[in-house]
Amino acid sequence: MTNLMNKLMNKLRNGLNDWELLLLAMFCMTMYTLAERGDRRVFIVYHSAMQLRLLGSLAVPLFTFVLVNKLRRTSNRKRFAKQLYLAAMLVGLSVTALNWLFAKAGLYYDLNAFCNGNNNYLFTFFYMVIYILLLDKLFKSRSWSIKLVAFLGIVAISIVPDRLWHFVDQTKFFHGLLDSSDFQGIAVWRDLLHLCFPNPLHAEGGLPLILLGVLLYYARDKKWQAAICAGFYLFWMLLAMNISFFHLRDLDFFLGSTIPSASLYIRFDQVYTAWAALPMLLYNGQPGRQWKWFFYAYYPLHYYLVGLFVLLMVGPFVIGQ
Repeated sequence: MTNLMNKLMNKLRNGLNDWELLLLAMFCMTMYTLAERGDRRVFIVYHSAMQLRLLGSLAVPLFTFVLVNKLRRTSNRKRFAKQLYLAAMLVGLSVTALNWLFAKAGLYYDLNAFCNGNNNYLFTFFYMVIYILLLDKLFKSRSWSIKLVAFLGIVAISIVPDRLWHFVDQTKFFHGLLDSSDFQGIAVWRDLLHLCFPNPLHAEGGLPLILLGVLLYYARDKKWQAAICAGFYLFWMLLAMNISFFHLRDLDFFLGSTIPSASLYIRFDQVYTAWAALPMLLYNGQPGRQWKWFFYAYYPLHYYLVGLFVLLMVGPFVIGQ
């Protein structure tokens, strides 16, 4: 026990590198998925579901922190963005196929991954990197033509995908085609179209998460990054408190309808997500092991692993249970 405590104290003194923060984030993500899948079904999970969800809420800000610091160090940021997009496409395609296969086998509610189509965090991280690259061009380039192209690029990626999806959903032909092509209750063609034209406004985490990533990227050091992270989530918590206390339902509706995904952030429990600032303060600036495709593979795989665990523990899910 003493040796374990000494190792822990040494690790805290030496700090955490990218690889260790990534592992911590993946652990938190797995605990959140376990709470979502096992709540009310697995006895052990049922009595600790809330604690697991709060622990899991640290995952996204930690992933974002690791991503922006890796982007800072990479020598070829365009290749990094292409790698993210390729990973998002591969994850989306494989998950769409696996979800359909498990649905055909009658196991969709047990074995499925929520990272296909529009629910893919990798696409959010991809857009985060694209915004950062364009903002760098806008702020640092001396050429006004490059500044103009960067500005138009920011406007284009903010508007064009959203307007395209608005057109698709409001056009009877496309809307009917996508809805009529569901397989085993899964909108396969809609998911595939999302992979080709991901919408940053409605991606997982949405614009608020992209904004957090941009702010963390431009922060001077880890102390500023930790402060920004804590302030970001405390802002949403305080906003939720004010809306509730002063009965500002119109403001809540306005923010939810104007800023997609904003309603997911206006919550009291965001104060717990702000604790992600603590591991950030332990960051030692070292990359650690090269994770490359490890996270990209584990991200969709952990859904199936947790689903398999719940399936083995309590048997197949029955609608209405």
